[in-house]
Amino acid sequence: MQHDRFESFAADILTRLGETLRHAGFLAQGSTSRVWEVWSDRRAYALRVIDAPDRALTAPIDRFLRKSISDRGGRLACPVLSSDETDTLWRGNPWVLEPLLVGSHPARGALPAQVSRALGQTLAALHQVPVHGFGRPVRIDGDCILGATSDPFEGVLQRFEHPLPESWAQDFLHPALAAAPEIEAGARTLLHEVSLQMAELPPVLCHTDLHERQLICDGDRLVGLLDFGDATLLDPHWDLGSVLYFHGDRNFRQVFDAYQGSARLTQCQPDLAAAFSVAIALHHAARSRLPGKGHRLARALAHIRQVIAG
Repeated sequence: MQHDRFESFAADILTRLGETLRHAGFLAQGSTSRVWEVWSDRRAYALRVIDAPDRALTAPIDRFLRKSISDRGGRLACPVLSSDETDTLWRGNPWVLEPLLVGSHPARGALPAQVSRALGQTLAALHQVPVHGFGRPVRIDGDCILGATSDPFEGVLQRFEHPLPESWAQDFLHPALAAAPEIEAGARTLLHEVSLQMAELPPVLCHTDLHERQLICDGDRLVGLLDFGDATLLDPHWDLGSVLYFHGDRNFRQVFDAYQGSARLTQCQPDLAAAFSVAIALHHAARSRLPGKGHRLARALAHIRQVIAG
């Protein structure tokens, strides 16, 4: 019954485009959205229903940033239609219709060189979208995305959980340090570099979560970068650190070289990306306390030890 209702809803959306529904089926679920694949008599779409609108970008901001990235040569899908344009919701939730990117997710830490280069170029395009402020994007002013705060540290805490000692209460023991107290001195040294750096570079729009399931590839070709629901205005090293955390040094170097060749932010440094990757690892270690996330702790600790060892 629910599927029949969704098919009827999808058919109504396609009618607005002058197209006829051929098929609709559930595709995937993320932290903020569920995605269906919708096939019309002309093309294939992804219909993304946003279950956590308080955490996700608004449709106008999402549409604006995707077009801005695409115009700069980034690899992604641009929205075709959304709930704010049609004044319709799916069971009370906003939605976005965009072209379906066909391909598969690459293996973590084993990105083909061509995919790494395309990812670096796409991050450069993302980081060149005009922004002002820090934290969650809250509105568009002209051609600029505005953040929720003027404080870079507060902006970080709007996205990451316990990434830096400044966010730890006096009686708080971070799960990573509780499990591996021997890493504390080395980790704190690197995190101090992060804290010093955060006010040095102008903020950019960061994706913040660049694991392999955010990438759609066709062989050695990057088809598109997915899911900007956690996009946040931050220092660009947060994205570079995310690449290093999820994909390792070899892929990071390939991404970084392409990024530096495309971006105006030539002040970015690999050593700083490594320090930021430790803060990202602490975020994932903190999240390991959630149901079904326990595996994140071991992964985070292995990364932190590797960065400390150099």
